[in-house]
Amino acid sequence: MKHKENIRKSILEKKVSRRDALSTAAKIGLAAVVAGVVGGVGGYYAGSMTVPERTVTKTVTKTETVTRAVTTPITTPTVTTTPTTTPKLTEVTMIIRSGPEADYIKEIAKYYNENWTPKTGIKLVLEEYGRHGYFERVVTTLLSKSPKYDLLWTLNMYTGELAEAGVIEPLDDYFADKNCFPYDIENYLPVSLEGSKYKDNIYAIPLWISTMFLYYRTDLIKDPDKLKTWDGFLELAKEFTKQHNPKSPTEFGTCMQAKKGECLPKEFYIYFWSFGGKFFKEGWVPAFNSPEGVEAAEFKVNLLRKWGVVPPDVDTYEYPEVLTALATGKVAFAIQWDAAYYDLKKAWGDKIDIIATPAKKGLDPAAFTHTWCMVLNSASKRKKEAFKLAAQLTCDPELSVRLGMSGLPIPTKTVLLNTELLEKNPHWEFMYDFIKNYGHSEIPIPEWPKIHDAVNTYFSLALYGDLTPKRAMDLLNEEVYGTLKAAGYYG
Repeated sequence: MKHKENIRKSILEKKVSRRDALSTAAKIGLAAVVAGVVGGVGGYYAGSMTVPERTVTKTVTKTETVTRAVTTPITTPTVTTTPTTTPKLTEVTMIIRSGPEADYIKEIAKYYNENWTPKTGIKLVLEEYGRHGYFERVVTTLLSKSPKYDLLWTLNMYTGELAEAGVIEPLDDYFADKNCFPYDIENYLPVSLEGSKYKDNIYAIPLWISTMFLYYRTDLIKDPDKLKTWDGFLELAKEFTKQHNPKSPTEFGTCMQAKKGECLPKEFYIYFWSFGGKFFKEGWVPAFNSPEGVEAAEFKVNLLRKWGVVPPDVDTYEYPEVLTALATGKVAFAIQWDAAYYDLKKAWGDKIDIIATPAKKGLDPAAFTHTWCMVLNSASKRKKEAFKLAAQLTCDPELSVRLGMSGLPIPTKTVLLNTELLEKNPHWEFMYDFIKNYGHSEIPIPEWPKIHDAVNTYFSLALYGDLTPKRAMDLLNEEVYGTLKAAGYYG
């Protein structure tokens, strides 16, 4: 597959200044990383979480499977090998993004350096970048080929671009090396690894995962099984919309994240997949305008334009607005990110619960996921030590559970099904099963950010009434085909 006029040469064989690096990044599409993500809402959909309260009312969630929780108590630290002499100290530097998650990592870094460094010989050093412009700085750092930094945080959907540019390291050999990874790789939720693969190679170590649930008011909806299908979803949305039912206790039945930006495409994919849609046919032929894709677009658009069961200004809604609508009782149910769980339980207690997002009758629901992960700088001089440390943080039974105590949902069975952690995060068991059974993620090819922007453009035009959903999906399909053709996907 040919990709954009010799990316590797233009990036890696050229001395890159900060200005040139950003210009080069734009040429390969990496500038798209910054758009929208670094805005105010970025912290919400990308996994910024409310720190869980010490006391959380436990909910009973519905799931298709029952997975036995595991108990991994926090004990004195253990490591795979015990050297007979004090190992030579190697400093591994990780770039992190400001926010609650950075605070969690700071705590575990202090603990690691005090308790593990004497045995492993690895010291974790953190360098914190601000949220504004974070992705731009990560790109600049990697393109500079500086060996100063070893591990960097990013979202899994951007690993394809970074991998194609040759600035991050493929990790399959490290995962296969028992000295580097003495754990069971199947401990990870499969989608968290699949979502960071490019050309069949793993390019990232999962750190924490995000998904969306359907939150609903248990005091209003007595038969939540109706919400398992889109037909039932619509029926209840009408019942709890005053326009259709003047006696409704809520103004609208539901709402959606329909503001043009980062959240709109991600929520739309839940509809798309659960109506049976697939992004591509064999040979990377786009299938956004398949009958299933068009049906999904028509249904979501009609929630506003035909049935009026969502607020008329829903095109301004992202995470905060959906959170407010649920927390204030403006709507009876809505699809929303897992990070909202703590705030909504605080607002409603047992009067709100979570279930799987709906699906067309006879089809499976779709758990949209994206994963914040650690990538390994190709220019690092400490690759093996950096990988070992990242693996320990996310897979070691003692370290990963300790990190999970902060509220960080590391996508492993060890963390999400730990009995002690479930006392503070009772939704994690449902989250694990939902993602394991129905998890989907965006495809981390270098062109995905352009596809993401195209979905934004054409779905928004359909929502505004400027295009029919069918025409919007046809134009989207044409643009995706043109993007991939220009990139050399079709010879």
